[in-house]
Amino acid sequence: MKKIICLFVILLSLTSSAYAADVNVQINGKIIDFTDSQGNKVNAQIINERTMVPFRKIFNELGVVDENITYTSSEEPITAKKDNVEIIIQIGSTTAKKIENGVEKTITLDSAPVIIEGRTLVPLRFIAESLGNTVGWDSANATAVIIDYNYFINNLKNKSVSLYNFLTKDAAETNFSITRNYFDDEDSTKNDSAIVSGQIIESRSGNNVTQNVTMNFDGTNEVIKEIISEGWANIQFENTYTEKSIVSKALNDGLKKIYGIEQLTFDYSELECSGSYDASLYELFKTLCNVEESSINISTFDTLNNEFNNLLKLFNGTDTKLYTGNKNSNDIELNYFDFTKFDNIIWDDSVSRVYSFINSQIFKYDITLEELSYDYPTINIEINLNNSELNIDLKLSNEYNERIEYIVKINKI
Repeated sequence: MKKIICLFVILLSLTSSAYAADVNVQINGKIIDFTDSQGNKVNAQIINERTMVPFRKIFNELGVVDENITYTSSEEPITAKKDNVEIIIQIGSTTAKKIENGVEKTITLDSAPVIIEGRTLVPLRFIAESLGNTVGWDSANATAVIIDYNYFINNLKNKSVSLYNFLTKDAAETNFSITRNYFDDEDSTKNDSAIVSGQIIESRSGNNVTQNVTMNFDGTNEVIKEIISEGWANIQFENTYTEKSIVSKALNDGLKKIYGIEQLTFDYSELECSGSYDASLYELFKTLCNVEESSINISTFDTLNNEFNNLLKLFNGTDTKLYTGNKNSNDIELNYFDFTKFDNIIWDDSVSRVYSFINSQIFKYDITLEELSYDYPTINIEINLNNSELNIDLKLSNEYNERIEYIVKINKI
């Protein structure tokens, strides 16, 4: 009898460790109700220290429609497709497959899919991350938190058509200029300017992207004077972006002097940039947010969403002209959507590719919002935007009668 009781206690202990209390799942700030169409409910729960959820509901919530889900019996695999990703999992098996852009990868799961009370449960993190989402765990609230960046893209489409069209426009030719003017209202002899302008001609062949870039430097700024004196006032180069590296070829003496050689090959790790040359707009948002999983909690999405909506107000409408008036930088709280992070992000955009490459290999300087506004806390901005042209006039000033103006012009043709 004692042996039977001991065996029962051991089994109870094992069962308790495998099946813990129910937990919540939050997607973009909303707690998911796992009640099915027949009114039956099996909550998300912890199995083998992993959050397990009803499979069809979680796929639907993450944008996979029923037509792209196949599941006929427990002996057959579950398959789900969304965009360029296909997921294959099997009841009772810790081996799963993810096929992305035709490339198959086998993944070992910590907890195999199971059937409980007639509902099939699958590992939440594997499903969500395979579809490109960020997943965190809020232990204080026993909640798995998923951030799906499609929310921000759809919000962008709905609230700022011009900005969405501009960001997604695939331009064969792009003209750009960045001007920095410094003004000292008490001593005009200290005033100076720095102008970088140029043109990008871009073409594609398969997965490769080739850019012919011309850049000109002009102005009275001391750095610009040094650039001109070194013979770098005009640089021309051709960059070919492949899946593994960037082949950069100097097309004139200006860049040859910088490189010291006509052609260089850069591994992407050398760029020290986030993202990739062919990253989608979705991946851009994910990189821009860059929320550490360990810091995610049930309030993270609300913070992201509030910051995003505040920035989106700058670009509302179809043709936009905004004038904000003066604002103190201390009143601007951007934990995630900091535009100065674009220094280090490379994605599928002609200007982004050039900017990230030049900043990483030539200028090698990154700026944060705090650094930008530290000595010039008063901000004044005007933005003009249509589907192919973006003009930004950013003015910074301080109590010492100093002003800095940045004028950015990008025209995609």
